[in-house]
Amino acid sequence: MMDGRAWVFGDNIDTDVLAPGQYMKSGVEELARHCLESVDPEFANNVRAGDVVVGRRNFGTGSSREQAPEALKHLGVAALVAELRAARSETETIKTDLEKRRSAELDSKKKIEEERRRIERLEAEKKQLLVATNNQAAAYRQVLAARERRKVEIKSALFRLRGSDAITFGAALDHANFIFAKTGVRPAFLMAVITQESNLGANVGTCNRPGDSPAKHWSKILKPDRDQTPFLQIVKALGLDPEVVPLSCPQAGGWGGAMGPAQFIPSTWLLYQAKISAITGHQPPSPWAPRDAFAASGIYLAELGANGRTWSAERTAALKYYSGSRWAQPKNAFYGDGVMKIAADYQELIETLQNN
Repeated sequence: MMDGRAWVFGDNIDTDVLAPGQYMKSGVEELARHCLESVDPEFANNVRAGDVVVGRRNFGTGSSREQAPEALKHLGVAALVAELRAARSETETIKTDLEKRRSAELDSKKKIEEERRRIERLEAEKKQLLVATNNQAAAYRQVLAARERRKVEIKSALFRLRGSDAITFGAALDHANFIFAKTGVRPAFLMAVITQESNLGANVGTCNRPGDSPAKHWSKILKPDRDQTPFLQIVKALGLDPEVVPLSCPQAGGWGGAMGPAQFIPSTWLLYQAKISAITGHQPPSPWAPRDAFAASGIYLAELGANGRTWSAERTAALKYYSGSRWAQPKNAFYGDGVMKIAADYQELIETLQNN
């Protein structure tokens, strides 16, 4: 027998009401605080462990978002009673199956294209070596020397990081390889996300620097009830001055304050802090330290499915990293497409470094 209060809701409570999209990047604790708030703003504050949620028709429909039941579980909800619990219509099921088939076809196509490009690069190099070998030993040595110079150029090229000093491509690859061993996220893809975040951060501009206007101060750009206290906790633990730490400016009238190469907001960084420390060993980890930033992005991307390492899995993870539940909206496609283009370029550079 179950002992608890019943919370009764009406029809058509979908997964976006249970797990609001704008908080999908914030972790289950923050997400749970906003569970069902659009229909009952005080639900998360007043629900107690052992309570029961009662829904009517079409409760839990919408996108198949596993965070929806996780949010209820986190709040202590013991049971859910509904006419249709997390049910999807036949049309949605067909749509999902078609999307899976389309993703599989795209994955196969992209894999074939990548293999073709790799073979073309190898064949071109073999022809170059064969010509040099047939002509003279000196020419052969010149080709090998040119290859080694190219490797040095790639390794020493600057890899720009948002909110931190640039590092070399070789150092970035070392960080990405380290995180790959811990999370399974492909190095070229992780580096591409970091680059895309840095590019976007550069576009929105930097706030909270010495000499910036009062409107760019951290107290003006960070959301007061979500990020200001976490920001002060982070910089205090790191021994940094909150008055001069660079933060990204707000976008399109929203709140700003994204930190470092991974561009995590302070409240999200705190949610992932222990996981980052477990990988890097840094106590506390810093949003502005490259290894910690790479770890933060890698952990989150793995949670979003990027460790599946197919083209569609990576692109979807990139889109969710950027826009949460709105990842499928056409206006956000530029982010995923941009990441995958950068990842393809980086993969070629990485393979050049690996080619002996």
